[in-house]
Parts: sequence; structure tokens; C-alpha cells
Amino acid sequence: MARIELVDHSPIWIVRYPSQPTIEAYRDLLDEFRKHCQPGQKYALIIDLAHFNPIGANTALRNQVTDVIREQMGFFEQFMLCEVRICPNPVMRGILTVFDFVTNLPWPCSNESTGHVAELWARNQLAKANIPAPKGEVWSEPRLRRNAVSYTHLTLPTIYSV
Repeated sequence: MARIELVDHSPIWIVRYPSQPTIEAYRDLLDEFRKHCQPGQKYALIIDLAHFNPIGANTALRNQVTDVIREQMGFFEQFMLCEVRICPNPVMRGILTVFDFVTNLPWPCSNESTGHVAELWARNQLAKANIPAPKGEVWSEPRLRRNAVSYTHLTLPTIYSV
């Protein structure tokens, strides 16, 4: 099973998606995040989708993830300050913008092209909420695992030709 990586830099958390996560991996991520949440604390999530394969996320998986978000909304509302997604592909950023519109999340969301821009956006949200940010930069580019594939280069014609 492709695991979703969770890195704690409280109150900023980095979530790194593999190319093809499963609903089980998503549920495991939520369980792990839940273990570390402190009462009264709000968190900023930086969600790295740079290696996520948009072709692999079929409609059933997208619907399952949307259902889990709705089921867990009380938990999310208690702990989420904001989320920002790293998505170098402009087509994928457009898809995510539509997802945000459809799900209508009650916290600020943004889709950015790089991790550094995403971290600046998250720090700005923390500052607006008067929540101290971690000292120093928390974002670093992940090293590709052996045999890993990057989907950051996909363009619309490429997506349809895969």
C-alpha cells in the first residue's frame, strides 16, 4: 500500500502524497494526524501533490475521500486553520480549485506551484490568526525514492495520451 507521509513541524504539518494513494492510506493519515492534535491548537497543512498521479485517482477514490472529509468535518473544523496544496501542474491546480468550490471547506485553501510559496502562504495564515509559526524554513524538496515517478511535468495533451 502506498503510504501518505506526515511530517510534524507544529503548527505546520507537511503531508506528502505518493503517486497513487489508497483510501486506506488516507484513513491511516487521518488517524496519525488525530493522535498528534492538541486541544485548542489550529494547524496549517502543506499538502505535497507533486508526485500524485491525477490519472490514478479514479472517480470512486475521489468520492470516497470526499465522503471521509464530510464524515470527519467536526474533527477538521476543530483543528484546521488552513490547507495549501503544492501542485506544479496548472491543469491539476484548476481541478483542485473546482474541488474546493464543490466541497466548500470552511477554512482557507490555496493551490500553489512550489513548496516554498506554499509555506509562505501557510505562515501568512498563521500570522493572521496570531499563531506563532515554527522557526526557520520547514519545507524541503523530498528526494525521489528509487523507481519513483514525478508527475509534475504533465500537460493537458500528455494527460490524455498516457
